[in-house]
Amino acid sequence: MVRKKLWFLFPLMIFLLVAATLSVAFEGDGKFSEYCDDCSDDPYLELVRDVLPHEKFRPYSGGIFYQLQHGCVAKAYEMQAVPAVRNKTAQYWYPHVLVTPVIVVDRARVKTTIRGWRDLRLVDDTISFMRGKREDRLLLSAISYGLTKGHYISQEGVELLSHLNEQGHLVADAPDAPVFICMDAQFKSIRERYPKAEMILPQEGTLTFVKGVLSQTPLVFPEDMDRQCREVGYRTLNGRGDRAVYPDVKTYRQRTSRIQDYEEYNRQTERYQPMVRRQIFGTRLYSAADHLEYQMFPILFMILVIIWMGVSYYRVLQLDIRRWILTVGLLILGWVAMRYMRYQIEHDGIVNRYSWYTHNMFQLALPIVLLWIALQLDGGIKRRTEKVVRTILIALYLSFVTLILTNDIHLLVYRLDLSRPNPRSDYGYGPAFYVITFMTLLLLCIAIVILLKKGHHGKRRFGQIATVMLTIMLMAYVITYFQKVPFIRDSDYVMTMSVFILAYMEIMMRSGVVPVNTLYRMMMEHSSLRMQMITDEGEVWLETEGALPLPADVCAKIRAEDYKPLELGDMMIYGRALQGGSVFWQENLTQLNQVRQTLYDNVQRLKEVNALLVREREFNARLMVDEEQRAFLAKLAEEIEVKTKRLFRRIERFPYAEDKVLETARITILLCYIKRRCNLFFLEREEMSFSADNVNIYLDELAEFARYAKVNVLTRCGKSFALPVRQMTLFYDFLYEIIYYCSGFGTTHMVVDFSVDEQGAVMRIMPSAVLDDLNWLPEGLATGIAVEGGELILRQLGDDICSVTMRFKKEADRANFL
Repeated sequence: MVRKKLWFLFPLMIFLLVAATLSVAFEGDGKFSEYCDDCSDDPYLELVRDVLPHEKFRPYSGGIFYQLQHGCVAKAYEMQAVPAVRNKTAQYWYPHVLVTPVIVVDRARVKTTIRGWRDLRLVDDTISFMRGKREDRLLLSAISYGLTKGHYISQEGVELLSHLNEQGHLVADAPDAPVFICMDAQFKSIRERYPKAEMILPQEGTLTFVKGVLSQTPLVFPEDMDRQCREVGYRTLNGRGDRAVYPDVKTYRQRTSRIQDYEEYNRQTERYQPMVRRQIFGTRLYSAADHLEYQMFPILFMILVIIWMGVSYYRVLQLDIRRWILTVGLLILGWVAMRYMRYQIEHDGIVNRYSWYTHNMFQLALPIVLLWIALQLDGGIKRRTEKVVRTILIALYLSFVTLILTNDIHLLVYRLDLSRPNPRSDYGYGPAFYVITFMTLLLLCIAIVILLKKGHHGKRRFGQIATVMLTIMLMAYVITYFQKVPFIRDSDYVMTMSVFILAYMEIMMRSGVVPVNTLYRMMMEHSSLRMQMITDEGEVWLETEGALPLPADVCAKIRAEDYKPLELGDMMIYGRALQGGSVFWQENLTQLNQVRQTLYDNVQRLKEVNALLVREREFNARLMVDEEQRAFLAKLAEEIEVKTKRLFRRIERFPYAEDKVLETARITILLCYIKRRCNLFFLEREEMSFSADNVNIYLDELAEFARYAKVNVLTRCGKSFALPVRQMTLFYDFLYEIIYYCSGFGTTHMVVDFSVDEQGAVMRIMPSAVLDDLNWLPEGLATGIAVEGGELILRQLGDDICSVTMRFKKEADRANFL
């Protein structure tokens, strides 16, 4: 089955292998053309290229060390070159010119007096921050050093530029601005455009940097290299330059400084890009601002996605939906990982371009998978329709991927100038791109509509509102991104879209469209019920240990009868509806039926015993002629028949009782009481004392039966004592009455402490139910206690607990203590 579903992957893999082979073929022998994208606006590099016609140059985007590794020469500044030579990363360093960050003012347009960096706050005109090819690092460090003397990156320098940007004066690389923060080597070209331009060496001070060429092989420069550098507008290492352009050497020496510690400079300025972008120009606030963040953000995001996948896998109940959610997570991971690897490719060749094409495979698969998940929810679709829809979605996906991966042939998706070394530096969108984008958005909208429709009958209405708002935000983001709105364009498209996808998945789970609940598993693990969660198709989601399989016709019958309980022999089946399925639990009635049968048998035996007692009483009445025998029978009738009548009344009312389990327990306790009460009655006639062992037996037996009435009794009895049977009878009557009374309060806990000491016999009872008084005790019991010299004490120990004490004082004629 799995092989049939994955058959379409084989032609796709073959196509990717062919594309990879073509990419290697297009790459050639690895030689780079003699080209440098800095040469158009850097006369020094143009000069080096002229005097070294046989050396190779390559685009700047790879970095100077990447150029050196591929046998090219590289432009470098001293803070890069000197440590590289020391660390053997490069072999030869050829310094040639000096560059100094300065201020250039067009006096025809600016009348404000400017002598240094701080005076820029007084300017009301546009100030151009000439960042060039990563030279913003040099400009920021020169400003910071001039303002703080000793710190190559300072908060004061950042705040100055940030203040200018907040005032709307600072603009990056504005060639028509009246004020420039730039290198002095750029002054010549500025003055050609603005004849009244003036160069200002800041009075606070600035830095001077050495620029030259790094190489892995020896280079031969002409002897008049200094002269040629001055002719193209640079100052040489001795500080001399065109006198018509630069101030005199003395002024430079007074107001400029050189870097003394290259390692310290590199350490302080290593993270300059986030400062320039975020703190100064207010860009990249929520996306990566330098190479380190470009590497860390995807890794952190992938970790979060993996955590989300694990949590979602645990939360989702349906197995097939759980697998598709994992598929969404894997597609997001693949998309972000491909994006991460794409930025690690230094050279902007065909390998980089095809990695750019390939990462679209994951992007295009996400809305298709989302649509498929939406179709599978809440019962899914018909099998025949499912095959047709699956075929259409697979065909669309393969068509989109084929168009993108063959873009170099037809250029219908991305319009690139393949003749340029870096065609991705400036590209447009073809008609196929808009068709693919429209179709993917259409599939996503269809999925959203299906989700809204299936979630319409859910109890959590916020899911619909959240889905609509998220869709509006997604559409706005996509439109503004492709319109190249700066704030949106600076964001990370891959991770932002992934967040939208994860938000859709989370809304599906939160709104109940996808059956999910992390507490279901805990409930199933700890529930004593035999419970099963079953989908509408009959698949078991979760079940407790010992749950018996339910036939499909039984589940269907319970659903059809609106989940009315169904009795099957000794089993009662209950059910309730869930989102996407039902929960059924089974109650075994075997024990209850056994209790009922036992109760019936005991009642029958009791009737027989009662009949026997009646016949015995009649027989004894005929035999006993004296008053003592008649009193004995009267006493027995008084103490036993009251409880017996109560028993018969409860048996007669049993079929109409609301809580049959509780009523059964009360009858059982009453039976136990009557049995033991008869024993005590006859023991009283024989005038026998009652030992501690027998007291334990009587109390434990009554406590055991009390648990069936939800009265949990904990008994504690002393050892080595004996007391009169009459006192034991009264203690036993009192304990039964208080258990019977507390059984009406629901679950009650009770501690019974029975002890005999030198003062007499004491029973202390602490029930969890609050007893306001003891007026509910039978009058005969209270009278009997008083006759025997006993006393009852009720104490309130708190808002929800009390204590009842029954005590008989020691008297020589009433008790024998061992």
